[in-house]
Amino acid sequence: MSTSRVLNHAGCRLIRALRDLRGQSGYTQTEAAELLHFEMQKVSRLETNQLPSWHELQAILALYAVADRAPFEELYEAARRRGWWQKPGVYSLANCHYIAAEDSASAMVEFAPGGIPDLMQTEDYARVVSDQLLSGPDPMAADRRVTMISKRQEHVLIRSEPLVVNFLVYEPVLHQGVSRAQLSRLLAVSWLPNVTLQVVPQSVDLHAGIAGHMILLGFNDVGTSDRAFTTDLFSDFQEITHPDGIFRIGRALKHLAHLALSPEQSLSMIRKLQSG
Repeated sequence: MSTSRVLNHAGCRLIRALRDLRGQSGYTQTEAAELLHFEMQKVSRLETNQLPSWHELQAILALYAVADRAPFEELYEAARRRGWWQKPGVYSLANCHYIAAEDSASAMVEFAPGGIPDLMQTEDYARVVSDQLLSGPDPMAADRRVTMISKRQEHVLIRSEPLVVNFLVYEPVLHQGVSRAQLSRLLAVSWLPNVTLQVVPQSVDLHAGIAGHMILLGFNDVGTSDRAFTTDLFSDFQEITHPDGIFRIGRALKHLAHLALSPEQSLSMIRKLQSG
């Protein structure tokens, strides 16, 4: 039976590779479906968001006359590994898609205009924000958000090959009920060798940050494009898949980094707030 789940980065790579193989072999989706004895909808799913079973993978590779199957089989095994976020009913599908991408990324640039970026939040800050935003019929929603933030911090900032991050924080956020403990957390995280923190001053003219919260993820794999996401304090992560949208987000983040204070100036500002 085919495996249908939130795809991790290896799964996305495998699906893209199988789609490319079909194109290189000269088959249309209809022709591939007929030769594999699959329904047309199945071929479409296997090229967008669903992993094949092992036997289906072997049949596909045989049809496309792949001599060296090892790279595809390695991707398949990596794609089947379940991430910590894959718990039915715990995290939304959209958030799982984002966490899977973040977990496999090598680099990130994030602009957070409405709050401290998740990966730099203390548990107390995350709790206050979650309690205020997610109060409602589901009493566990805030707890799930706090746990999700904590686990993301643990898995991407201090792993064996940590995510290289440039956090762009909008200055007004630092004046909105941010405790000394949270300011200390910003300073501590900024000392990690893989982290750069820049403050975007409130005094700058109209800028690309008016578009909202933006995240750009980069990957080490040759041929793997950047992935862009947006979110806000009330919504799940949403992926921007159109190349033009990804380009615009990348350009906006570069613009904001250019407008931002240097890392040294940014840390100096935070230290002054902490001592004030």
